[in-house]
Amino acid sequence: TPLDGDLGPGLRAALALAAALVGPALSLVALTLQNGFVVLLPAWVPSGTERARGPEALGLRLISAIGHLLVLGLALLPPVVLGGGVGLGAWTVLGPPGLVIGAAVAAVALLAEAWLATAALGRAFDRLDPSGL
Repeated sequence: TPLDGDLGPGLRAALALAAALVGPALSLVALTLQNGFVVLLPAWVPSGTERARGPEALGLRLISAIGHLLVLGLALLPPVVLGGGVGLGAWTVLGPPGLVIGAAVAAVALLAEAWLATAALGRAFDRLDPSGL
């Protein structure tokens, strides 16, 4: 049983397929967040080849990393709720293949978030003043 640490081949395959579905979508959302940070806060990102050093740069990078993790955590809430709910319902009926169905729902929700964020960032990018960079 899975609780004993013995994962059967069906559950292993379901976990691998679920990771293959969610992984790229999660990476796309994380990349969209990083690019959104650059578009929305261009002064916080070094633009030249020289990188800032010292405690100010460390603090800025730390704040950026914490902000990125917080926004990523908020972005994960809807896909986790949707995919988890569907996956739990499908698991009770189908067993391990239900995990793949839940992961597919979560991946679609992540992709939808990335698409909506990219559309919003495109509008913000159009309003960006290149002389201020």
